[in-house]
Amino acid sequence: MEGIYLEQGNASIVDCNISCNSLTGISAISPDNAWLKLQESDLVSNGTYQLEMPDVGSVAYRNSVTTNNNLSSSGRGRSRSAILLE
Repeated sequence: MEGIYLEQGNASIVDCNISCNSLTGISAISPDNAWLKLQESDLVSNGTYQLEMPDVGSVAYRNSVTTNNNLSSSGRGRSRSAILLE
């Protein structure tokens, strides 16, 4: 299972935990039409990649924003809830 697959369009992901997926955490595919705003989020322990973006220099890459995120191939993302279930 993949976390988020953005083929085309604009997505704003702020303060989210996208973790423990068997494939990629987030895949933004189109070099022209997949603009991503990813901020203050955790992408942790996903299968192949934590974040897959279009090539550097593409229109989508230039128009995307990724700041203050935690990307790690192992561990746990921080809880976003006041209720913790163990």
